[in-house]
Amino acid sequence: MFIVIPIGHDRQVVQRQPIITFTLIGLNVLFFLITAAVGTRQEARLETSFEVLMQYAQTHPAVTLSSEAEDRLARLPFSPESIEDVREALHRRRANYGATTRYYPTTLDEQPEMDRLSAAFVAAYDGFWLYKYGFVPRYHKSSLFNYLSCIFLHGGWMHLIGNMLFLFLAGVAIEDLWGRGLYTAFYLLSGIAATLAHAAFSPQSAIPTIGASGAIAGLMGAFMVRHFRARVKLAYLYWFLFRFKAGTFQVPAYVVLPFWLLQQLFYATLYQSLKVHGGVAFWAHIGGFAFGAAVAAAIYHGRIEERFIAPQLEAKVTFGTSRTVTEALAHLEKGEAAVALRKLSQRLQTQPDDTDALLALTRTYAQLGQRNEEVSAFHRLIRAHLKTNDRETALEAYGSLLDSYAEGEPQHPLPGREWMILCEYLNEQGMRAEAVGEFEKLARAYATEVFAAKALICAAEICLAQLNDRNRALDLFKRAAASAPNVPAWRTRIANGLAQLEAPHSALSM
Repeated sequence: MFIVIPIGHDRQVVQRQPIITFTLIGLNVLFFLITAAVGTRQEARLETSFEVLMQYAQTHPAVTLSSEAEDRLARLPFSPESIEDVREALHRRRANYGATTRYYPTTLDEQPEMDRLSAAFVAAYDGFWLYKYGFVPRYHKSSLFNYLSCIFLHGGWMHLIGNMLFLFLAGVAIEDLWGRGLYTAFYLLSGIAATLAHAAFSPQSAIPTIGASGAIAGLMGAFMVRHFRARVKLAYLYWFLFRFKAGTFQVPAYVVLPFWLLQQLFYATLYQSLKVHGGVAFWAHIGGFAFGAAVAAAIYHGRIEERFIAPQLEAKVTFGTSRTVTEALAHLEKGEAAVALRKLSQRLQTQPDDTDALLALTRTYAQLGQRNEEVSAFHRLIRAHLKTNDRETALEAYGSLLDSYAEGEPQHPLPGREWMILCEYLNEQGMRAEAVGEFEKLARAYATEVFAAKALICAAEICLAQLNDRNRALDLFKRAAASAPNVPAWRTRIANGLAQLEAPHSALSM
């Protein structure tokens, strides 16, 4: 036996939490648990009431079923022939009884009992969740409620698990692409479209249709249109006799999804030609998939997504990496730096401190060979990290900037405030020598600025107290004093430092 199931794809990185997808999964699981809890009892009640009603009707031919019971009897998902057989048997019994008996003395006593049994059967039918909330093409074509309720119901654990797996895989990507409002409406409309397709090809079916697969097929159709180059990861299980093998492989979405659709078409036409009733609603899958693909194509090619949806979503990003950044990185991998730059610029207009976008921007400018813009992007990236007090990552970005300089290339100084913060962070992390070096570089780069003296004072204090480099500390304090800072606190620190350096060394004991 050979089984293949999808387990992931490369478009699962999202910019916001997929709340609607998780909510839909939660609702499907909740409704399944509820129907599983009451379903066995309801089904037993219906079967019992049906059997008692039929037995009483056959043994008391003088009485008649109520019109409601006749209606519910016709709705039972038996074959039409079996229902007609029951009706004909009842009519024959009544005809034979009437031919031999002119007076019905027990009719008045028997009919109330038949009415009671009929009412019990009707109540049991109407209360059974499968008939109440499922979609029956013959009777529910005008019921919007049943179009929606049926897509949240499932008949077993495997039915539920399979659908929820596909819902997660396709739903996360489409919700991230279109946003929660449009995604919710699209999911529900896909379910309605799928049910309509099923009703169109099986208009007289009395079998209840349940399951989210039609709505999910709509998501799959949209996924094929918008992510047709995505790599879908499939897991396979193979066993024959005592041989067992398992593994994974990847297939492009433009291969696996059309193959799945062709499979649905094959079985739909086969079942229809053989007049097979029940089982899987293949036309619902086909209808949902076609609806989803058509809507996705209209939204994309009509530029609705680009002009209206994407800008709003970019302004609301709260989780993960922006889709725009992900797409820009994909373009970079293909060498399409100009396209990546356009997408990143669009993103940074709405989210100027998006660190993922800024990091991608540094790579983009590097690929374009625009060195000054690359350095400027690094500066923006460092500033954005410091705004959130993420000094560790800011320091890593600064290290990447230093590594990007070629030998002998003049370095562009960081803005003084950000540079000072990084110097202090180096000292806090115990990187004393590196901190002194950066403080000195800062002072040289901003020699005419007031805070250059502060940088020299900090470097001198580290040399004196931590590195025990008195000569270097003395030089740094003198350079700080020469700049004549008009800050009393700084003058005091310089004076204290020089006093410590002028004091005699303590004697060493042997």
